Amino acid sequence: MDWIPSAGEGASAIWERFLLIPLPVIILWIIWMIYNSVKNEQTKEQHKEATTKICPECLASIPRLAKKCMHCGSQQPALQVSKQSTSTKPLNTKLRTCPHCSIEINETDTMCFSCLKVIK
Repeated sequence: MDWIPSAGEGASAIWERFLLIPLPVIILWIIWMIYNSVKNEQTKEQHKEATTKICPECLASIPRLAKKCMHCGSQQPALQVSKQSTSTKPLNTKLRTCPHCSIEINETDTMCFSCLKVIK
């Protein structure tokens, strides 16, 4: 057998063969862990930006839907929350209105993804 060292090769050949096999796997695992940690940090930062806003008076970070700043107590400008569907729609689809929440949905949808009710 070629992977078993002969009697004259000694212990260094055994370690060499055992290290060469898992070493690329270990290196790829380390690279994958670093990539995932960077990706998770970017996702957390995007989520934080989407859920917070800056108070115009004291420049503190507050929840996006806050009506009053928890740091300085100033009233916050009203935030316009749209009732638009966030799903991406192909250009050539026919739309209809959900009878429950009045959101535009695809004609072929059987459930509204905004109010989560079944549409007949």
